[in-house]
Amino acid sequence: MSDHGRYAAAFIVAVVMLLAGSFVARAAPVPKVLVFGDSLMAGLGLDQDQGFVARLQQALAKARVAAHLVNASASGDTTATGFARLDWALGDGPDAVILELGAN
Repeated sequence: MSDHGRYAAAFIVAVVMLLAGSFVARAAPVPKVLVFGDSLMAGLGLDQDQGFVARLQQALAKARVAAHLVNASASGDTTATGFARLDWALGDGPDAVILELGAN
């Protein structure tokens, strides 16, 4: 596995652990998690089941953590363009946000 693959796997594990700790006490509906980022989060150039959001959803399911991930990422986004569409993305009122901008 490449260094990039190891870092991605470690990041997914960290997010799963964070979300598991945040949502364990909830007996309410499945929490909605907004994933908001640039091409790294959008999965540019990857098969749909290989992008970050799909892999995170798989890892959450494997850890038996219920969460509905909503991918509002856009390839080519910068911090400025992401900020410009943030209000729109938050319109549905997510319970949590994973934010990744700045690679561009």
